[in-house]
Amino acid sequence: MLREIHKTERKQQILSAARRLIRKKGFPRMSMRELAQEARVSLATPYNLFGSKANVLYALLESLFEKLESAIDELATQDPIDALYALTQFSVQEYARDPGFYRSLLLSMVTTGDFLPVPRIVWRSTTLWQRGLDAGIAQGLFQPQTRPDLVARQIQVNYRGAMELWLEGGVDIAGFETQLLYGLSLCLLAVATPKGRTRLHSRLQDIEQRLDRLTQHWTIGYDDQSQEVAR
Repeated sequence: MLREIHKTERKQQILSAARRLIRKKGFPRMSMRELAQEARVSLATPYNLFGSKANVLYALLESLFEKLESAIDELATQDPIDALYALTQFSVQEYARDPGFYRSLLLSMVTTGDFLPVPRIVWRSTTLWQRGLDAGIAQGLFQPQTRPDLVARQIQVNYRGAMELWLEGGVDIAGFETQLLYGLSLCLLAVATPKGRTRLHSRLQDIEQRLDRLTQHWTIGYDDQSQEVAR
């Protein structure tokens, strides 16, 4: 028992060190030797506890999933539609708290997929959305024949696309959130009952107005870049 406690403490010590190094230099440039030095453990310890650098990355992703799962647990008492929107906004707020760390972490997840348990990552992500969809079906907000597993997967596909746009610098954090909410709205509208559709339409109108303003800003920036290239 005591041995397991010490093992867990060492793991957290190493993950905290990994977060510090990722903020300083990014995940790709972090070596296991540097990680051991930063954590003040032997070089063998990170390998013994995690096995590889990719597994350290996955452990950091697991920490993110745990935060999101705690958030959905707290939102479970809310209306399912409100909870799904709140979960989306919570995830973006989490990234905004530490953008340097999360940009590098998530970009590494995208580019290191061959070394990660991708099916499990997809499952952890889609399960979050499916919980809200299941509750919405039970409350008559979504059609009873809805496939919550497939809709949740599509929401996650949209999330991944908007996330990559943010990681590449195509949108700022506000644009990232708005694009996520728009994709979520379209997915939910596709399976909503009249009861749910009325509420979703009111949200969608506000999101579309925000997107119009953001898109105008993106277009101006793109036109400026095009003129610069043309010169």
